[in-house]
Amino acid sequence: MNIMTRLGQIYTKYKYKRDQLNIIQQIPTQQFQKIIQKYQQDGWELASEYHPADFWVNGLVDHGVDHGADHGVDHWKCKLRKGTSTLICEWNNEVEGEISGPQRIIIGLGKEFILSVRTCPTWF
Repeated sequence: MNIMTRLGQIYTKYKYKRDQLNIIQQIPTQQFQKIIQKYQQDGWELASEYHPADFWVNGLVDHGVDHGADHGVDHWKCKLRKGTSTLICEWNNEVEGEISGPQRIIIGLGKEFILSVRTCPTWF
């Protein structure tokens, strides 16, 4: 591991502690999709999205979240917002889903969906 990578990891750990953030990683694709859909139904707004072309064609907007594992998409990212809270939701083929955000919300999400909550990202 080079020095810049290590410094980036140290800064990320510091930022998570300073801002009281938590993260859930390695969320299976279907469970990740269910979480996004449930939060949207609960009033969370899909504030920003990354749309690879075939994601868009396969109905991301019309049918909620279709993570594209069956469509050749290898990365998807969005923000969910409600009030002043923001959740960063990211999915990729290698490690599947991860959601990060305010500690109190992520801990609740972890309890509700029986997922392991971390105080900072684990690098694979």
